[in-house]
Amino acid sequence: GVPSPGGFTEKMMASNQSILVHDNRENFSEVGMQLAAAGLLSLMGVPLRVGDAVLGAILVNGAEAHRFDERDLNLLEFLSTQVASAIQNVFQFVQTEAALAVVRRQARYQANVSQAAALLTEQGTEAIPDVLRLLGEASSAEAAMYFEFHAEVDDPHWQVKGMWTALELPAGVDDNPLMSYLPLGDVRTWAEQLVEKPFITIKVEMLPEAERMMFQALGMGAILVLVVQGEASYPSMIVLGRTDADTLWADEEVVALQTAAVMLSNTIARERVFQEVQMSRTETEALYRGSAELNMAQTYDGILNVVRNYTALGQGAHHITLQLFDHPWAEGNEPQYSEVVAHWTTTDISALRKRYYLADFPSSREFSRGTTVTIIEDVAHDSHLSRRNRALFSRILKAKTAIFIPLIAGGQKIGFLHAMYPQQVRLSEQELRRLESLTRQAAIAAQNRLQLLLIEARVNRERMIREITERIQAAPDVQGVLQAAVRELGRAFGTSRNRIQFRPPGQSQGAGAEEAEGAGA
Repeated sequence: GVPSPGGFTEKMMASNQSILVHDNRENFSEVGMQLAAAGLLSLMGVPLRVGDAVLGAILVNGAEAHRFDERDLNLLEFLSTQVASAIQNVFQFVQTEAALAVVRRQARYQANVSQAAALLTEQGTEAIPDVLRLLGEASSAEAAMYFEFHAEVDDPHWQVKGMWTALELPAGVDDNPLMSYLPLGDVRTWAEQLVEKPFITIKVEMLPEAERMMFQALGMGAILVLVVQGEASYPSMIVLGRTDADTLWADEEVVALQTAAVMLSNTIARERVFQEVQMSRTETEALYRGSAELNMAQTYDGILNVVRNYTALGQGAHHITLQLFDHPWAEGNEPQYSEVVAHWTTTDISALRKRYYLADFPSSREFSRGTTVTIIEDVAHDSHLSRRNRALFSRILKAKTAIFIPLIAGGQKIGFLHAMYPQQVRLSEQELRRLESLTRQAAIAAQNRLQLLLIEARVNRERMIREITERIQAAPDVQGVLQAAVRELGRAFGTSRNRIQFRPPGQSQGAGAEEAEGAGA
């Protein structure tokens, strides 16, 4: 216990001197009088020294006055040195054992963490289950879990991506939905701490309800949460659990475990960069192949098929059209209609028109004014669509999502791609980038095809005019000229019956006229 204030022990520890009292009745101190009253008339004491420190004192009391002399005091001083030496040995032994325990624990951590690092380097995130086992064994935990954060806009949550336990799980634990899915809304207070701190050590009984229920179901009394940093607003985490609520993690343990958490974070970042590089390479290869095929496309259907095969339009869309305006869209000179020059559909083709007048689709007109992709995620309830358009899209064409992509070539809007999906869809930024890139190239290919067809039509028209002129001029008389003209006009316009009446110059009204009639062979 603590020495009594003003007592013999306190005096010896303060002065580091031995004490010999022959008769407490002659010692007028309060303690001396109390000892005398108790029948203890004599006293001797020596301090217990360990090095330069005084740890306590040895006191010997006698019932008789003058019971002890200097020889007794010298003997007691000798014995006190032996006792102090033994105490010092005990202290050193305890300190040595504690130091050895720390060394052994550090060695265990070092070995397991090094092994975990090697596994993460070799196997990546596939090694997470083995890493959790190594960390759990190193820290004498009964369970270890890895929670990966998913930053979905409508449902941010953590998902258990790995688990190790040294215990036999109670029946029904696997049926607990929290074992695989932990909504942010259920643990927001706890989650906010993870944003600010690199780790949390806490007793399970102090956790919010959702986490408390989960970890209590695992039999955990205390947990250590280690942050695994990422790019999301909330981190992923490694959670270690112990059944003993009073056994928390020492500082050196946390430091060692944080090393493993940092390594896992680096591994995840490395894999993400690798995936992005692979995706970028795949993206580049797909765009290259798509561009090459667009350059070789000879028809509008060929152009549409390339876009469908190399973009998100080919992933679930059930109705796609390539439509060109009757003339390029210019400020103050809007086209009157768009013509379907190519289509792909799994729906009833009878619902497809050949030509759509923009006046009948005011919303489509607005979408076509733009220069970027327009996505109508819910056509049945979108306020930008007219009731007639919603009926066409949702009831007749059975679409839930519609996409409009303008076709712009040489700075002119020449038409658009139009796709419909039987289910609601959302395109990722990568899908949108690829769609816009290939659509720009498809617009150029479509314009080239259109110009080629116009040139071919002009050449055919000029050739036809030349041939008609030659045949008419080769006729021997007026009747032959008329007969050749009616035949060639029928061929030119594709009419089934043609008739020409001719009155020679100078012939009076009502007089007979030359005429020719024939089929447009």
